[in-house]
Amino acid sequence: MDLEDLNDSELVMLAQEVDESAHRGVAREVLVQIVEQGTSEDIDLRPRRVNKLRLKIMEFILDNWKQVEPLLSCPARTREQRACYQCTDVQAVECAVLNQKTLMKKEKDA
Repeated sequence: MDLEDLNDSELVMLAQEVDESAHRGVAREVLVQIVEQGTSEDIDLRPRRVNKLRLKIMEFILDNWKQVEPLLSCPARTREQRACYQCTDVQAVECAVLNQKTLMKKEKDA
């Protein structure tokens, strides 16, 4: 596959399969390098804030499974740690905002 024939969205999706921190703001040359090498080990990609939210959401869901199970209609029903990665960034942020009080309370209690 010639990576130069891919549009930016396609290239980002391939790079995210290698490293979830890849995003549209990363230079195209860096995305190509990530895909070609199959790793981002030598590349300094900062963790994306939205991914931290995804992990926090799933942590809360797993800790409170009995209470939230009947309410869930999203990929989190699988109980997989990375279920929220199936949602778009906007969906993950909306979920975090709608549940901000609950998520922040958990953080303060820790």
